[in-house]
Amino acid sequence: MKLQPKYPNFYKLLYCTTIIMLCYTFQNAGKSISYNIYNSQGLTFLYSMQFTINYFISPIALLFMDAIISRLSMSTILYLGSFNAFAFLLGAFVVSSCQQADLFYCNVSTLTLAIAIETLLGGVASCLLFVGYPVYINSISNPQNKSYYFGIGYSIYSISSFTGNTIGYFTSTKIEPFYYYSILIVGLAITQLFLFRVEDLRDRTQIVKQSFSNMFKQQIKQLKNAFNNKDYQAFIPFLIFCSMLQGCYFTFLPALLKHVQGGITINEHTFLLYLIGGLGMMLGGIFAGKLSQKANLFIVGWCQVFFAILFVILAMTSYYWKILNTTYTTGFFCGIVFTGTESLAAMITGVLVSDKSYYFVANDILICLGIALTSSISLLLSKSNLQAMVYVVMMILMLNIVSLIYAQRIFKTPNKNSKVQLLN
Repeated sequence: MKLQPKYPNFYKLLYCTTIIMLCYTFQNAGKSISYNIYNSQGLTFLYSMQFTINYFISPIALLFMDAIISRLSMSTILYLGSFNAFAFLLGAFVVSSCQQADLFYCNVSTLTLAIAIETLLGGVASCLLFVGYPVYINSISNPQNKSYYFGIGYSIYSISSFTGNTIGYFTSTKIEPFYYYSILIVGLAITQLFLFRVEDLRDRTQIVKQSFSNMFKQQIKQLKNAFNNKDYQAFIPFLIFCSMLQGCYFTFLPALLKHVQGGITINEHTFLLYLIGGLGMMLGGIFAGKLSQKANLFIVGWCQVFFAILFVILAMTSYYWKILNTTYTTGFFCGIVFTGTESLAAMITGVLVSDKSYYFVANDILICLGIALTSSISLLLSKSNLQAMVYVVMMILMLNIVSLIYAQRIFKTPNKNSKVQLLN
């Protein structure tokens, strides 16, 4: 009998994830200082509003994703999904254009409406990408390398934070914001085209042709099955509270840095914060993927909790003593938590529960809800004392720990059809 190679389709994984990484390199080169762009116009609430809309629309849009993904080729799914990268660039681009001239749309109400609409569309696109991406990785992997492929895939994707912020650190101050964002948008549009070369390796012969309404009803039924799965239910609180910690990366960190700097925003410091955070993101996914090959996923989960504890301790230190270098270190551990959690969530879904695509949809609904909750809290507290947000982050951490203990206790008494044996 012919043995299967240990890492089949590895180069296909590298190609796809590299193109996606480059797309989000352009996004991160502009997204990281979009808080500063809004702050320069007294519109910091727009920053939190974008995350709130982006992640609150996602659970609704996700109800249609399985039906859409089953009809479209993988290259089309990833191409359309990558339009999410435009969402945060276009908002800052429009606001920066108001710094050039007092245009007809340069008033608070019009800007708020325009940015809300394009963020809404970006949220729909993000569903395509963040469901399609794990489905693609799942389709090119096998049970022996699945966790490793997920770890590598999310780590390469997370390199975009490092590369994007490196580009921004060295170039953003040399170019006016309007032209800077124009270059990023054009670069992103060109890079997207390479996603059309991604091969679709799914077995599409098993797909039964049916109307969109029937597919939607089937999606609802499948999601009910997913959320009624006892194995999956054990992890739902943990996934939500983990994703709430993920939300801190983009909403809490820039506000913390602004506080440490005495209420001002400096682009170079912001880029350096997210550059160091990007290093953490790269290491987080790789560490989670490699550790999952040698230890059970609860060990991976407790490692994520350990890094989250370090993040919260450093965040409190930064807040009370206003130490800039400690703030950068806070970003590093928050980055580890961000990608480590993202890859852990995919592993839990694909390895412990099921590799069916609708489980990834259910997974993303929970993640989007968690990040949206953090963004909403940040939006409500954006004009008040940051101290309240520090306490919120501490509470999220405690809930994270409690939810992991709960999941571990549930899995000590596995159900008859549970996949818990895969933990050992």
